This record gives sequence, structure tokens and C-alpha cells, in this order.
Amino acid sequence: MRFLFVAVFLMLIFGVFSAFGETYGRKAGNNFISILPKVSILESIKSASDDRKLGNCSSNSTFKTVSDWLKSIEKSKDIDSAIRKEIKMRGGTPLCWKDEVIFLAIGEKNKSPQIVGDFNDGGFAVSELFGNGKMQQIGVSQWFALVVKPPKDARFEYLIKRGNKIETDSFNPVKVTTFGTIRSVFTGESFRKIPQSSQNIRKGSLKSFNLASKIRNNERTIKVYLPPNYDPKGVKLPTLYVKDGTRFLEEAELPLILDTLIAQKRLSPIIVIFVDPINRGLEYGTYGNYRRFAIEELIPEIERRFSSGGSPQKRALFGASRGGLAVVDLMRNHPDTFGFVAAMSPALKPLPVVDEITTSSKISGVFLVLTSNYDTPDLIHEGKELSSVLKNRADKLISVEMPIDHSVYGWKKWMDFVLLTWNQEMILKNKRKP
Repeated sequence: MRFLFVAVFLMLIFGVFSAFGETYGRKAGNNFISILPKVSILESIKSASDDRKLGNCSSNSTFKTVSDWLKSIEKSKDIDSAIRKEIKMRGGTPLCWKDEVIFLAIGEKNKSPQIVGDFNDGGFAVSELFGNGKMQQIGVSQWFALVVKPPKDARFEYLIKRGNKIETDSFNPVKVTTFGTIRSVFTGESFRKIPQSSQNIRKGSLKSFNLASKIRNNERTIKVYLPPNYDPKGVKLPTLYVKDGTRFLEEAELPLILDTLIAQKRLSPIIVIFVDPINRGLEYGTYGNYRRFAIEELIPEIERRFSSGGSPQKRALFGASRGGLAVVDLMRNHPDTFGFVAAMSPALKPLPVVDEITTSSKISGVFLVLTSNYDTPDLIHEGKELSSVLKNRADKLISVEMPIDHSVYGWKKWMDFVLLTWNQEMILKNKRKP
């Protein structure tokens, strides 16, 4: 217990989790951040658009398996030319054969390059998908390889580490900027696609206002998505409160997804509130005054300004990573205010939220917990542990494993699932009404 109190105290004092632009998980990863260049939010948005080029893993080859190709390469008189020829023919790395994927990199003898995956734990964590990430030398050449078997619907970001130097994959043309750093991207051939619609669909509008909080003694800008044909005097619309709002507004392009789903009549018109933290480590850390701000100031102001919410069934919460902890904490403490909560890739430790749920009474409402399969092992465990305890405490639990890592662009591709799941739960709730 003493260790727990010390850990929480240090987190609050030093704001370990407040550096949202540098990391989305528990640890700041300063070693990683110091090596890679940071970029502007506009470049991040451009990268998000580039990332729509799905399926960068081409399986066209004259060889049936990775093993066949490697045997052929090792027998080649000019290994370097043979490998470069295959890469050029495929349009870049990694190279794919049915259920196998091979990553390639140039290294030095006895200095094996390493594929690194999720970047939460100190910047160099390796996803379970990659094992220890160590690449094996191809023959006596300067080339190294790592073969993995990801599912065809997987998407993850990675870098190549050589000693103390960490870089993008120079042979992979698909790159994205996540949390201020440039990364290479692998996208399986059947990865989820963002809902697409024609360019002339009706678009919702964005409003913003500043909200001064007496409880938190600060002021923040609240951004609001209003659906097409919004009527300020009409029926109160279901309202979703999104943590780390600017990330999901700009980088995940949530308004575009909303406009498309509404135009396709797959989603009923909803209002979305994009809320950013001021001190992320504090506010997304089971902080009582932040809960009070949300319940006593934010929601009343939203429902005063807009035709919004009005009942728990018409209020929902969404958050990813540490934002996932914040929404679970809000739902657990105020089940009479919200009817649905979605926690994506939740980062919970060292706070004892799971223990508190375990000893709590039944929690009304629907919990959607989405765990990233290519997250760090600790975060995968936390997501599954949360689902496990909610089985016995929540009115309803929906637990999903996503074949992605801890990244906003991976989450982006699952936002339609979150929205449509909430929509379906509201439909079911209305059908049950007498």
C-alpha cells in the first residue's frame, strides 16, 4: 500500500501522464522522444490522410513461401541486388506471403537490427507479435530479416533499432506521424476501412466555446460537433463526450466518420463533445474534482447551450489509453448520469481502479472495452483484467480485441464500431421500453 500511495503522489506532482503530445500511455518514453523528430499538428493530419492507403503488404511473388524466397536469396551471387529487386517489385517492405510477413533491414555483422513496436514503456518496447524483435542475418550479407505471422486484418506501427539509433523503415513508403513522431506502418490486406461516402454528403457543423471552471480553477475550450439538420429547438439528441478531444477531432477525423455514417443512415444523428485535459496526469487519474467538473459544470453547460442528452440513455463516454481510465472512472462513480462507456486500449495502472470495481456494487449501463492486441503486454493485460472484473459488475459488458497497436490511427479505424455499437444499444434500450 505504501508503494501505491508513493506512486500516485509522484504521478500527481510530476505530471508523468500530462505530456500527451509525447506519449499516450503510462510512461513518457523520453529516450524515444529525444531521438525522433517532432512534427506539427498539420503534418499529423496529412499523415492521417496518407494512412488511408490500406494494404501496403503485397503478396505477389514468384515464390510460394518466405522460406523458398530466402533459400533462393542465399544461393544468389549478388544477395543485395536480389533483395532490392524483390522490394522494388513489391513496392516496398515488408514483404508478404499468405500468412507470413518478412521485415528487412541493413545492418552490421554481429549487430542485429531490432524491430520495435509499441512505444509506451520507455520508448523501446517490443510488441508480443515481434518476439524479442531481433532480426537474423541473411547468409553473409549486410541484410537482416524477421519473419512474423500477423492476421490479415492487423495494423501496427514500427521502427527499426540499431544500437542506440532508432529509425523508420527506409524501404517502407507508408509512414505516419503519431504523437509527434514519424513511424513506419504495416497494414494487412483485410484491415478495417474507414466508412466511405461521396464528397457531396451533408456535413455537420463545429462550434466551440470557453468554459471556466470554478471547481478546477481553470478554463478550457470545448468543441462541439452538431449533426446535419441539427435543430436547437428539436428533440434532445444523444451526446457522446470524447476525452483527448482534439486528437480525435483532428487526427482521427471523427467528424468525417460521423457525417458518413449519418449520411448512410447507419447512425442516428448525435452530438459529440470534444474535451481536452488541462493537466492530463491529474484529470485522467481518478481525480474527484475532475469528476465534479464533468458532472456539475460541463454537462449542465452543454445541455443549456444545445438540445443535448437529458437522460443517462442519451449520454455516453469515450476515451483511449489514459482517457479510457478517465471514462471508466466517471461511469463507475456516476452510473446515474451515463448509459454507455467505451474504453479503448485502457491504461489503468498504477491506480487501483480494477480493485475498486471488484469491491463495488453492480454498475448500471453498458461497458465497451476494446483491447489492442499489439499493445505492450502490460496494457493488454490491463484491458483484459478490466473486462474480467466488469463481467460480474456491469449491467452489460461488450469486450473486443482489436488487431492494432497503441496509436490514434489504429483507433481511428475502430471509431465506427464504437459509434454503431452505442447506436445499437440505444435501439435495444428503446425496444425494451413498455
